[in-house]
Amino acid sequence: MNYLKSTLLLIVILFSTQVFSQDVASKFDQLARDFEKATMASKAEKLGKLFTADAVFTDEYGDSYAGRKAIAKRWDNMFSQVKYKNLTIDISEIINLGNGMHMARGGYTVSVKAGDAKMDMTGQYYIICQLEGNKLLIHRQISSRDDQPM
Repeated sequence: MNYLKSTLLLIVILFSTQVFSQDVASKFDQLARDFEKATMASKAEKLGKLFTADAVFTDEYGDSYAGRKAIAKRWDNMFSQVKYKNLTIDISEIINLGNGMHMARGGYTVSVKAGDAKMDMTGQYYIICQLEGNKLLIHRQISSRDDQPM
């Protein structure tokens, strides 16, 4: 009888872990889609809302911006100079760090237009996200272009 109870307990634990993982993966996927949409629509304020209030964003040029307002301002400045199209964010790995914190890494592709110049870029990113309520927000982000490795 103890064997049956132990087996049932193990099944419940494995199932609940898988549901949790799927829920977190779904939240990361939603965050990536929201980031893509806001970027391609040049919505700096919407991008800023995807970050925690005390977030730090380090862009592909190595410049860092601290706080939601500074991050939104960085994007606003970029959108005044550059138009983004066809942004696709892929999630390669998600790691549970505990206490509602998760790390993800992956890659991105995007077409960029500045004036008459056009360029297709690929790169990598690392993010640490924090669950706030039922929403996953970016707490730390580091991005790099493949032609400018981290």
